[in-house]
Amino acid sequence: MSNNVKYKMRLKTDSSIEKTFENSLVNDMTYWRKVLSRVVEVIKFLSSRGLALRGHDEILGSKHNGNFLGCLELLSKFDPFLAEHITRFGNRGKGRASYLSSSICDEFISIMGKGVKEKIVSEIKEARYYSFSIDSTPDVSHTDQLSLCFRYVKGRDIHERFIAFIPIEGHTADYLLSIVLNFLEESKIDMQNCKGISFDNAYNLAGIYGGLQRLIIQRNESAIFVPCTAHSLNLVGKNSVSKNITASNFFDMIEKLYGFFVYSSFRWNRLKEQLSEKGEFMLKRATGTRWSAKFQSVQALHSCYLKVLTVLNSLISEKSLSEDNKASAKGLIAKLCQFKNILMLVLWKSVLTKFNFVNLALQKPNLTLSTITKLYASIVTDLENKDYNKIFDEALTIFDNIPSDFQADFIQSRSTAQALVPEDEKENFKKSLFEPVIDALLSNLKKRADIYNDLEDFFSFLINLNSMSDEDIAVSCKKVVEKYPNDLNEVQLTDECQFAKNYFTFDNLNHESMYKTMFDDHLCETFPNLDILLRIYLCMFVTNVTDERSFSKLKLIKNCLRNTMGDDRLNSLSVLSIENNLLDELNFDEIIDKFVTLKCRKVVV
Repeated sequence: MSNNVKYKMRLKTDSSIEKTFENSLVNDMTYWRKVLSRVVEVIKFLSSRGLALRGHDEILGSKHNGNFLGCLELLSKFDPFLAEHITRFGNRGKGRASYLSSSICDEFISIMGKGVKEKIVSEIKEARYYSFSIDSTPDVSHTDQLSLCFRYVKGRDIHERFIAFIPIEGHTADYLLSIVLNFLEESKIDMQNCKGISFDNAYNLAGIYGGLQRLIIQRNESAIFVPCTAHSLNLVGKNSVSKNITASNFFDMIEKLYGFFVYSSFRWNRLKEQLSEKGEFMLKRATGTRWSAKFQSVQALHSCYLKVLTVLNSLISEKSLSEDNKASAKGLIAKLCQFKNILMLVLWKSVLTKFNFVNLALQKPNLTLSTITKLYASIVTDLENKDYNKIFDEALTIFDNIPSDFQADFIQSRSTAQALVPEDEKENFKKSLFEPVIDALLSNLKKRADIYNDLEDFFSFLINLNSMSDEDIAVSCKKVVEKYPNDLNEVQLTDECQFAKNYFTFDNLNHESMYKTMFDDHLCETFPNLDILLRIYLCMFVTNVTDERSFSKLKLIKNCLRNTMGDDRLNSLSVLSIENNLLDELNFDEIIDKFVTLKCRKVVV
């Protein structure tokens, strides 16, 4: 048999050298991709939860090899393929491919982090209209990190996305503007499509003359600045207390009371033993950047007011207590027995309960201006309807229940306080305590609320079309087109609104439900200008809660044990953890292909 005939027969039976080599290559690729599929899933699992991956060493079998290798070892107990791979390739040292090293792990973190970031940028460009929010905080290594978040409408839903931490060296408006513009330019995001900006109320950001918002609006007149509503609500309480000496002294007293107990485990446990009933809370500190802390402190003291007095009184006769601490306890009892402080306790509990409800509502993502205006209006209504008689009677009930078996010093103080309570002094308390607090809160709250009401009024005609004449609709459309001349057509928008008022059911309709109805009924192309205007409205940030949440992840990811982490790794781990829903959408084959193209590999993947 000739060699040519033998060669043709080998080709038919797949026994040629070329075919054997090809099959071996395919088998190797399949093997290593199966290994990498497990590696990628472990990295996804750990990074989505903000957990550390590395340990003190990279030795398989060690108790200090970190979460990444530890998870692979755990999986190998139930996965024969992975167990065999670890046995064959584990702990072989540098220069031999196992794809279990920290350098491989770092490459995948970088690839997946960039993949999530690119997906967010792609969605922003697809949505076209967007708003952004920034805030900064120092990390554990004392580097100031600027959190940058975007909000846009994709499909029928609103999305708020964290995209990056940017290390900054200053806080001037010009410097922050350059940081933002550089990021937008690098990401190829058009600044002119930015329709909203939101920061806290710091002057360098919110200043109407030299703040960042002013500099951005000079470059893009269609952008609207919306102060963070949660921060504004905190400022309402802060400004109201700072201008009222009685309220300020009241919260100082709560803080001193908390400090007296918390700085001694003996005193703290003595108080804890007394608070056994349901609804009683341990004392909380009254300081903090958020007014939820003041609500919790007032709520806690209100729940156990008389028991706190009893514990303080018992500590005075405690032999192990120093004279200084006894004097502090006596001073606190004297203040707690003053009727004005009891009245302030009841008043502030009533006020802050409503504030806390709104504050919790403001922490939810994807809120709209219409929701904000309703929340602020609800607080205004609550303050205007405060019943002084009810508050006074509750305070008087607490005062009358103060134990009479205090030492003589406090009986005298209590008698002095009781002399201030008669009915003829009731009006004096109203004028000196109740009305100043309520007036200050209302004044500050209405001032803040007017900003959001004006913004909401600019778009409110869209959900009131059924009650408007064609002439009024035309006037409102002209007004918004003047704000967005490059995005809207006045004639077309007017025609669309006049037609829409006969299409939509306007009972309990808001901007979000109106847009979703259009989207679900496939009318976005029928009403193109109305669709654009609604997306502009919905894409505007109203709070900075997404930035604040990113700070929580920052503290989790870059902690005292990981304080040397570089900026690129920090950004990759942060975006993987914060936007973990997008991480789950990444395609495994695309991740592997990018991994292969980064550099020449020792094995075929």
